[in-house]
Parts: sequence; structure tokens; C-alpha cells
Amino acid sequence: MNRRWWLGVVASLVPACGPVAAPQAPAAHSDRPPVRVEASPRLSVSPLRALHVRVWIEPEADNRGFDVSVAGEHFYRSSAEQLAGADAPRVHDVWWDPTFVPCGRYEIAAATFNSVGRVLHEAHDRALICRIDEDGGSE
Repeated sequence: MNRRWWLGVVASLVPACGPVAAPQAPAAHSDRPPVRVEASPRLSVSPLRALHVRVWIEPEADNRGFDVSVAGEHFYRSSAEQLAGADAPRVHDVWWDPTFVPCGRYEIAAATFNSVGRVLHEAHDRALICRIDEDGGSE
């Protein structure tokens, strides 16, 4: 497969990963969603050596924990952390350093929960990982 074909494939798949917007100044507290999640990179070549997920959580007294997951057809990872309610930090970084993340589309999900495990808020993002062979082909 030639390089031009590969660039066309990537260009056609980028919208599937969601819009990529320039960073904006923080909005007023009331305008922020309770939970936001963002994967980095959203579009990458495999093998991927690290996957970074950043979760923004607005402080709320009922927040007692959050979990974040990365799910694809042949790969799944999740992590959970406790939160200290309204005193918890807003930004949480989760790094996965797998030896290999296979090609595929991944759904990234984050959710906050209260002291009895009830989900309070959820957020989602997507990532796409493609393999490029040494001869320029892809899977």
C-alpha cells in the first residue's frame, strides 16, 4: 500500500475520533461539565507504548471515587481511585504503559460515584490506533 493511500485512510478516520479543538480558557464553574475525559493520543500508530487519559472532575461533596476505562475489541484496561468529595483535586492523570496496544477503536469512559457506588456523572472519549508496516502498509 502506498503512503498516499494511508494518508487518505487517516484523514477519513479522524472524524471518528471526535473533533479536535484548540484549548480554550476555563469557563465559569457553573459552565463546566461535572466530568470530562480526554485520551492522548487520540490517533496513533501501533505499537503504542503509553496511553494517557486525563480526567477533569468538578468538586462535589458526594464524589467518593471515580473509575476510568479503555475498551477495545482486543484490549481492556481500567483504573479506580478514591476522591475526597469537594476537597478532591480537579485533574487526574492515568497512564497505561502496556507492552502492546493492538490496532483498533477504543472507547474511553470515566465516571464518578458516591459512597454507595452509585454513578453520579459520566464522560466519554474515543481513540484510534492503527498499525503501519515498515513497507508503508497498514492494518
